[in-house]
Amino acid sequence: MNPQDFYRLIFSDILLGYTSTSHSFFGPIFIKHLSYLDMGALDSQYNLYLLKAKSNGILDYKTREIDIIKENLWTQKEERELLDFEKFVTDVKINISKDYLNSRRQRMKKDINDVEKKIDKLKRKKEYYIGQTAESIAHKKLTYSKIIQSYYKDEKLLEKLIDEETNKIALKYSEVAYALGNVMDIGSRMTLQNGSISDLIEKYKLDVAKIGFEIEYIPYKK
Repeated sequence: MNPQDFYRLIFSDILLGYTSTSHSFFGPIFIKHLSYLDMGALDSQYNLYLLKAKSNGILDYKTREIDIIKENLWTQKEERELLDFEKFVTDVKINISKDYLNSRRQRMKKDINDVEKKIDKLKRKKEYYIGQTAESIAHKKLTYSKIIQSYYKDEKLLEKLIDEETNKIALKYSEVAYALGNVMDIGSRMTLQNGSISDLIEKYKLDVAKIGFEIEYIPYKK
């Protein structure tokens, strides 16, 4: 698909207020573009989920971060390395945007790729030892809420794909996430995230107040 066709499809979705697709399990799906008010309500829900997790004795991320350093599972040196690597990537990306010599741009891209591998390795180690936190639980519950509020059976966005009350009986959260997870991967036009939308704003000077949806799929593992 050429860029012009891609933008035309995205622009059409913005005007409609939803993105349509299909799923082998659920059939046709219409994904509503959540408004700023919708996103504000979700932010409030996240805070409630976070408080609930903490009240149940689940530690927050910062506390677990301190704990793993005290337990010598993660070191201050590794933390500094991680921050330095991330700053390096940010700085080099800025340099790439200003450099018009292709050979230098390619070298810088290779440098970024090499450092990003180191970042990924460090992050995986850190997250492994930190484990479950109040934030991670709240985030999973928020993802569930996004699915409930955004996925519809009809293009008029009147009938939700999953009824919240029925779903509590029929499906567990992880099963719903697993069934819906690959919906957003069907094609590039489904990725209604900051990059695509910011390009559209610049190209068409769009008012995209109705766009605010970003679903993050958490893989389900038995």
